[in-house]
Amino acid sequence: MKLNKTKIWLESENKNENLLFLCIGALTWLLCFVKPIMGKTYTSWDTHDIGFVNFLYFSDALRGGSFALWNHLIQSGTFFPSFNNIGLFSPFQLIFVALSWLISPVYAYELMIQAAVLTGAVGSYLLVKTFTSDRLIALFGATAFAVVVLVPIVGQIAIVVSLGSLPWLFFACVALTKARRNALLHLAYGILAAFYLVSGYLWMNLINLAIVAIFLVNLLLLKFMRATTGQERKSVAVGLLNLSIFFGAIVFFYGSLLFPGYLSMEFNYSVFIGDYINPEPRLRGLVAPYHYAYSSVYKALIGAIDPRIVMNNGAWMLDTHRWSWGAGWVLLILFLGVSTRKLLLTQLYCLGLVIVALLYSAGDSNFIGKLIEATPVLNANRWWFIGVTYATAFIVFLAIPRIVELKERGGSPQPRIFAVQVCDLQLLLVGIFSICLLYYFNAPLLQFLLVVVVVVMLLSLNRKKDPARWQISVSVLICINVLAFVLIPYGIPSTGTWLIASGEGGYSEQIRDREKNVDITQNLRRLGKGDTYIFNDKQWLLKKIPFTHGYNNLGNPLVWYVKNEPFLERLLVLTRNVRPEMPLDRKSLERPNLTSDNEFVKAMMGDVLADMGRPTIDAGHFRELPQNADFHWTLDELNIAPNTATMRVTTNAAAYLVLNNVNHPGWKAYVDGKRVDLINTNRIFQGVFLAQAGSHEVVFKFRPMQTIALILSPYIILLFSLMALFWKFRMHKALRAN
Repeated sequence: MKLNKTKIWLESENKNENLLFLCIGALTWLLCFVKPIMGKTYTSWDTHDIGFVNFLYFSDALRGGSFALWNHLIQSGTFFPSFNNIGLFSPFQLIFVALSWLISPVYAYELMIQAAVLTGAVGSYLLVKTFTSDRLIALFGATAFAVVVLVPIVGQIAIVVSLGSLPWLFFACVALTKARRNALLHLAYGILAAFYLVSGYLWMNLINLAIVAIFLVNLLLLKFMRATTGQERKSVAVGLLNLSIFFGAIVFFYGSLLFPGYLSMEFNYSVFIGDYINPEPRLRGLVAPYHYAYSSVYKALIGAIDPRIVMNNGAWMLDTHRWSWGAGWVLLILFLGVSTRKLLLTQLYCLGLVIVALLYSAGDSNFIGKLIEATPVLNANRWWFIGVTYATAFIVFLAIPRIVELKERGGSPQPRIFAVQVCDLQLLLVGIFSICLLYYFNAPLLQFLLVVVVVVMLLSLNRKKDPARWQISVSVLICINVLAFVLIPYGIPSTGTWLIASGEGGYSEQIRDREKNVDITQNLRRLGKGDTYIFNDKQWLLKKIPFTHGYNNLGNPLVWYVKNEPFLERLLVLTRNVRPEMPLDRKSLERPNLTSDNEFVKAMMGDVLADMGRPTIDAGHFRELPQNADFHWTLDELNIAPNTATMRVTTNAAAYLVLNNVNHPGWKAYVDGKRVDLINTNRIFQGVFLAQAGSHEVVFKFRPMQTIALILSPYIILLFSLMALFWKFRMHKALRAN
């Protein structure tokens, strides 16, 4: 049966086209991911430095029966579902979390990276397919978007997810304006989209939604202006309703998933007025006035074409080692060398976005920089050169109508005399200009050869009338484009400044053999001797020593002032020798010498460090305890789980138990099964008071009910929507049967 279906599928429309489709898709994936597929390498950069560590922790927690909402391994304890890793709570990543229980976690994570790229490619394919019936042209768009926009930046999986979602959002705009009214279905689509977006980069998601919103308004206005009958206007109204439900669901449920991270940030930074500057260099860079941008829009434009153009010019190369490999000669010559009058408004919109993106990427050198700094959402990003990545994405979309035009020219007689010759001349002029540009920068011979081959291919496509030859030529053009990008990392001399997302060595084998469920008995965090953390310590992954990349930008900022102090080497201590914390309040400005948030922090943590042998206790729970020379205590049991810390201690007198885990809303403390007050110790850590001598079981539980409700709400609404859709389908089927 399956063989018959496959035969029918291959013979449908055109067997050669289907085979070419399969071969090109498989070849593209092998060229881009052959080493990860074979398990010979893993994707480095922040994908593994940050993302994989959280993925591994969450995978181990779920496998052990804990739904991790807290990570004791970051900065002595950190709220886990933050902006950076809330995607782990979504169905998309949970699939690969479960897969990591069966295969190497590294390989499972690599498959997730490929799935994110594939998702973007499929979205591009569907978007292009809405404008043309040619599947090979749609495949051209899909492969181009994958290799031009997504593959060069797989070391930042959050950015890959955000960029890959962009064509899907455009596709939703087009599809939902034509769809029937079905609120429950579109609500379900919106929730699923929100679940996917939370694995992306917050700033880029907001920018994407803004770009699509502008497109959506123009699309609906255009449809309304073209409507001539009441039925057509009703169709526009239905489309508006569908889109409102879909995008409303995205905004609402995306926000609900991000809200726990926002609340955590509010709690950790609520003591400040707003001028706090983190002392850690990498975190300080997040708010630094310096922008990572091109020094001129001309350099941004070169970066949007192909950075290898300037590989022999040192001055230019210094300013072009960015996160993009450019749109490439195939797309650029196609866009500039072939003219079309169709889809003019859509093309003008995309062209406008290319121009804005290029100006943004070089914002410090033009008028747009001031506008960026004054715009709340835009100024939240310091990586201004990412505008070039957006420019390349829209150049892909601009190239598609051109290749459609080439197909239509070759398959029909030209209305004007010398029309083909004029088109040839345009292509030749663009080719000559490209050659001159390469000559100016002393580019390598391979670049000249690539431009010549692309021009010859497009000249040939301009004349193709035989469908079979057209398919072969387009397939060759796709392969040329893919190969040109796959070879880019090997054609840039200073590879250290370019992303070659590859970590060689027996890394996956080491991860596979790592120790499981290591008990945490001390609070050693793999700290360096200097002022910063060690950022790439693979031993943490092997032994699961408390260290997770070394920083969390939403974690408690006060940790940075005590992170290297000896009193934190022990996870817990029992003591009678305590002192009240010094009364300080930055917001009341009672202390005139606290002229800034940083002065306020130094005063608070200076109070802690003034006598590290005597923990500070918050004013509401402090009590003076007499000092006993024979006071002693023992730790009998200790078990640390993602949301719970359980210990049994024996003491010969009343004492404070100090746990060096950062305090946070949602924590509750129990002594011998009874709820007790949770005490702030040393300003940021936790403790309880043991009122009498003896053996005590002390349990700290993290149960943030609001957070749990926010994370589960999209799942619950989605489940009810699908149940209602199923019931509606059954009722409709029953009515038809009667």
